[in-house]
Amino acid sequence: MKTGTVTGRIWATKRHELLPPGALVRLEMDGGGSLVALDGFGVGIGDEALVIQGSVAAHYCGSPVDAMVVGIIDPSGER
Repeated sequence: MKTGTVTGRIWATKRHELLPPGALVRLEMDGGGSLVALDGFGVGIGDEALVIQGSVAAHYCGSPVDAMVVGIIDPSGER
């Protein structure tokens, strides 16, 4: 897993039929770089998120996804 900060949303006028419901978000990754990920949790701009990539993401949701948000990091660090 990797972590990144959500910097925006991407709007698609059409989506592949196998793509599960959820928003597409742009993230700036810790350590550099950016990517677009499928988000099913409702992350907001500025949220820090856990992201999985590659075949793990595709297997997890059973569709052609290369990156997927799998958690939102609590900034307080408490439960």
